[in-house]
Amino acid sequence: MSDMYISPNFKKSDWNKLYMTANDSSNWSQAVEIFKDRIQERYLKPIKILLEDENNKKQKRFGFIIMSIDSLLIETLGSFREGKQYGSKEVFFRYLSKSEEFKLTYDHAKLIYDHFRCGLLHQAEVKYRSKIKISGPIHNIINDKEINVNRIKFHNALQESFDRYCKELLDGNDKKLRANFIKKMNFICG
Repeated sequence: MSDMYISPNFKKSDWNKLYMTANDSSNWSQAVEIFKDRIQERYLKPIKILLEDENNKKQKRFGFIIMSIDSLLIETLGSFREGKQYGSKEVFFRYLSKSEEFKLTYDHAKLIYDHFRCGLLHQAEVKYRSKIKISGPIHNIINDKEINVNRIKFHNALQESFDRYCKELLDGNDKKLRANFIKKMNFICG
């Protein structure tokens, strides 16, 4: 099998040559650097470019694509945290409901999954009467079938959650978190 790139600057062989354990490793800073490169280039940098472009325009028109990318990132980060090979709706629900940055209940995380993630990625539209906003609170639950999301605050919370995750990996206090990260990276790298 070829030595494929797992991020713009790192290949599978860069990961595979690291000796990684959840308990101790001098390679954790390099492992997190590889992970950051992967996430920054695939998810965060494209959103940053879209937001910067919008700042120069009167009309704000990138909400759908920003929320779509953020939805993919939630599943990705959730699968890393849990050591899952693939994302799923349950991983998505747990990620948003357990993340201190979002302060969502499990049921409200389900609404975001259904109305935004599934609506955008499967039907290219937000479902029901929920809306993507550019102002207001991070999320505004209207009722049990309607939720509005401030896409900028939502994305910023996701960025903070990613940053916190990287710090937790480097701190090394949560061995299960580290073991799950290793499991997911090993799956990616074959």
